[in-house]
Amino acid sequence: MKYISRGLALSLALALLTTPLVARAQSNNANQDAPGRYQGPRGAGPPAAENRSGPSLPLPKLQDPWPRLDRGALLCGTEGALQQHQAAVAARLAGQEANEPSDCRIVRAMTPVTVVDRHGLSRTQVMLPGPPASTGWTDVVIPREKPRDR
Repeated sequence: MKYISRGLALSLALALLTTPLVARAQSNNANQDAPGRYQGPRGAGPPAAENRSGPSLPLPKLQDPWPRLDRGALLCGTEGALQQHQAAVAARLAGQEANEPSDCRIVRAMTPVTVVDRHGLSRTQVMLPGPPASTGWTDVVIPREKPRDR
């Protein structure tokens, strides 16, 4: 009787240890036969659109474009419109009424530009990319070299 109970206990322990291995092997075989699933080394690999759970690799840090106009920068169509805007700002600071030129707008998102010309620190002619490429004038001081990250 003593030997039977030891044998029974040993076979139960062995069965409990091997059950997860058998279940995993069966689920791997079932996945190989399923259409659209990874088919091992002989298959073409997992589908590109398959959702994977687990940590994803960090995306590489994208470099900010330079030179650029940041959100909130002023962009006018002509140098005269920019000068009119600057005169209106000075008049308002002096307590006078002034009309804003209609050819100026506020940049709503970071926009890469090419510097075309500079007339002092407060007037820079820039070219905006894209079809159609356009030029404009801004009062933003754009350094010749990209500032270092802090």
